Amino acid sequence: MPLIVVCGFPSSGKTSRAIELYNYFKDKKSKKVVLISENHLVQNSHYDKNEYFSNAHFEKLIRSSLKSQVIASLNTEDLVILDAGNYIKGYRYELYCASKLVTTTQCTLLCSCNKDAALNFNQNRDKSFEDYLGENNSLIPYSEQVFTELCQRFEEPNENCRWDKPLFITYPNEDLNLNEIDDVLYQGKKLAPNLSTQNVSQITIFFL
Repeated sequence: MPLIVVCGFPSSGKTSRAIELYNYFKDKKSKKVVLISENHLVQNSHYDKNEYFSNAHFEKLIRSSLKSQVIASLNTEDLVILDAGNYIKGYRYELYCASKLVTTTQCTLLCSCNKDAALNFNQNRDKSFEDYLGENNSLIPYSEQVFTELCQRFEEPNENCRWDKPLFITYPNEDLNLNEIDDVLYQGKKLAPNLSTQNVSQITIFFL
């Protein structure tokens, strides 16, 4: 039912945190968890991820597919984790509207990392495209150009924006506050749909 939107610079630890969340809620909290991964989607396409992120059309297709998977997975029982860059605030707003439509809770997890540290981590990856088929393509480094462009595009979440909150910020080598995230998602106030998020078929229109 709840949605966790993971975001951050490339190579900032998003996938590691998403897996940490998945294991916590699945193993310790016995929740059914759906992990939706940008990495897996690109991998399954059999294209080099640098080619994808260098092509605006391809990237738009990725975002659309990820959003469709989130919407299809949101229900009254499952926890959904979206592991992706999610760097566009308007896109995060669309995900927020999807959560409102099904009357659930949502939070944002920002993997905050110094750009130089993220670049260093990225450069230490040593997998090539030819090596990665069948593996997690997060092991493949971004090209320097793609890395720089993705950082420049990133619109950092703001806790004052209703679609970004509750906002949790985590740093490398820092423990993730799993209990607090758990409380927000399962004890917090559920988002309520309004006219802007309802389907036309769900709205009753009265004629005088």
